[in-house]
Amino acid sequence: MPSFDFIKNVPFFNLVVPTVDSTRLKYILKADVEAGFHVLVGGNSGVGKTLTIMDYLDHTGEDYVFQAKSFSAQTSARALQGFFEEKLEKIRKNLLGPPSGKTFLFFVDDLNMPMTETYGAQPPIELLRQIINQKDDRNGGFYDLKKIGLFKRVQKTQFIAANAPPGGGRSVVTARLLRHFHLINVPDLNKETMMKIFASILEGFLVDFPPDFQALANPLVNGTLTVYQDIQKALLPTPSKSHYTFNLRDLAKVIQGLLMVEPKHVPGRISQKSACY
Repeated sequence: MPSFDFIKNVPFFNLVVPTVDSTRLKYILKADVEAGFHVLVGGNSGVGKTLTIMDYLDHTGEDYVFQAKSFSAQTSARALQGFFEEKLEKIRKNLLGPPSGKTFLFFVDDLNMPMTETYGAQPPIELLRQIINQKDDRNGGFYDLKKIGLFKRVQKTQFIAANAPPGGGRSVVTARLLRHFHLINVPDLNKETMMKIFASILEGFLVDFPPDFQALANPLVNGTLTVYQDIQKALLPTPSKSHYTFNLRDLAKVIQGLLMVEPKHVPGRISQKSACY
């Protein structure tokens, strides 16, 4: 695994601590993309799907350009088509694609969020399927919304998508689209992995503090993890408290709060005896 260097100016949720799972995911992503496949990454909320994919896209090299789009319940096929037409270059009247010599990677986050229509379809999903699937001559694409009968083809474009399991507003994605993707599942993080991620960040942050603060990183993260795991077991969702769903983002926000402390406001460690009083 690559090493992790804490950089103070990077926003907290952009910090990427390499783990075994994230390293594996990026390796497979790279192999799939270079082979021309579309990829769908699945897993529960908060396991780092989006962060890992964005980190991979940031380091794809000069042969690729990329854009990211997050789906919501209100995403429409018309708005999605406008997004594609804005980001892709017009090569000919009826042909869109990336700049010369490159491949366009579109990252679609929360793929299964769009609402289903009267007949059970999700129009944005069907538009994606048409771009990937409709191979009259060379490429799929979509019809122009103003000029009747003009079919705009899309070339040299691949899709990377991510979604959580169906439920809580998320729908089941049609198998007609899923059959075009290589499916990868990201497992939930175990305690050792979570310790490694947050302790690495906290240790890097505490470098500017007095030397005796360095030893606090592991106990702070371990205590926070214990509370987080106890809450997950004790505060289960009920019909009256359906919002009782906790994931790694809740834990990350506690660590993010610790990173807001400035060294000048912390003259020294508080002893355990003083803390009790």
